[in-house]
Amino acid sequence: MARGKQTCKILKEIRKQIAEENDIELVIEECTYKGDCLGTCPRCEAEVRYLERELKKRQRLGKVAVVAGMSLGTMLAATSCDTNKSLSKKEPLAGDVVAVAPDVPEVAKDTIPQLEGIVRLLRIDYPFDDVVYEQSMKNLFVFPEMNNLFIRGGKIQYEHIGGGDAYTTFEELIEATKEFRAPYYPEGEQKLLENLSFYLSDYKKGTKNYNGEMEVVFTVDQTGKLSDIEIQKGIDETLDAEVVSFFEPMKWEPAYYQLKDESRDWPFECRCVMQIQFPIRYAETLMGIVPMYNPVLLHLDSVSPEVQAKMVFPESKRLTVNGYELQIPESLYSTYKEYKEPYLVEKAVRIAAPHYLGGEPAMLQFLEEYLGEDARKGSREIEVEFTVLVTGGVRDVEVVRGIDEKLDAQVIRVFKMMEWEPGIWEMESGEQIMVSCSCTQKIYFPLKQ
Repeated sequence: MARGKQTCKILKEIRKQIAEENDIELVIEECTYKGDCLGTCPRCEAEVRYLERELKKRQRLGKVAVVAGMSLGTMLAATSCDTNKSLSKKEPLAGDVVAVAPDVPEVAKDTIPQLEGIVRLLRIDYPFDDVVYEQSMKNLFVFPEMNNLFIRGGKIQYEHIGGGDAYTTFEELIEATKEFRAPYYPEGEQKLLENLSFYLSDYKKGTKNYNGEMEVVFTVDQTGKLSDIEIQKGIDETLDAEVVSFFEPMKWEPAYYQLKDESRDWPFECRCVMQIQFPIRYAETLMGIVPMYNPVLLHLDSVSPEVQAKMVFPESKRLTVNGYELQIPESLYSTYKEYKEPYLVEKAVRIAAPHYLGGEPAMLQFLEEYLGEDARKGSREIEVEFTVLVTGGVRDVEVVRGIDEKLDAQVIRVFKMMEWEPGIWEMESGEQIMVSCSCTQKIYFPLKQ
């Protein structure tokens, strides 16, 4: 066999192995060219470029591209039959990749050359509004964990690669769709309302007198980030502004759709409206070993040396506890109601301070994610005072030593979104006393995890 033909056969086999290792469907066609390979075979080049697109797509989705230790560019150049030119400098082959304009998909479809062995890519953006949603899509939408969320518009990106029938009109796509999944808050609507209630705790005395329905409009993009947040139907300017600031750093599960003939999910952008009824009502999570607590038995503005000696700070190096409230479960109330703090400390085998889930590294990562560019501002330490309730919610947030007004305000906003593990006193009896703690957390900027 001629040397060029033998090389071509080996490279085809390498491309096939790479495709199999990365779960990529790649159709390898036998070369019918007579004579030795000239190094410019259109079919081989199409296979290489298709493989390149699929591997890069995996990388964008956060998946590892398995290329046997080589860089992506090196691998693709090595598996190309053309050894004379760099793949990155090649001119597009006829019929290789064609972007289809969304407003004229039927015409664009007819203009795509159908060359044997060439892979075709069809991508169309379909914007829709509330009218289109009501007429065409409403019956296909599912709203997981969100009872008061409605769709008002969005944009669906349809992508079709390779063989098979492509849907080139919006009506065809709707007909071929099995289900649209609406975006949703990961922990569900009840937890969102609970978090909002804690976030607004600074205004509780005022907000409890508010009555009425608020409508918040926002966009959830393909990654789950929220933008364009507006109050479509408000109650009070101050309250409305606080609700907007609560929604701003959120990360939702994005909307997606499934086609009847595919198993994968295709994320898309949604414009939503959420209705919130004031005063806020939600089902509180019950903590501890019993469903109800007696009124606070002991409130201390400072932590005694005896408590400090027993207190542990799981995963927290720069946290201090300033004071606390003990909430006694019914089963222990009759035993301890006559006693003071020293007796309780003596009977406690372990006193755990509150801590952020995952420790301080996870807390700094959370701050960095939601502060964005502000996470790299400043050049000194911030001290934040706050209270961690027995439910793990954070309230009464205040920056006691800050850097600048904007950064301080952003830190307060993000801390109100946090959820902590509450403080716990473990007693000799094996039962637990839940603790609401007043804390100070020191954070050095710029953030270094």
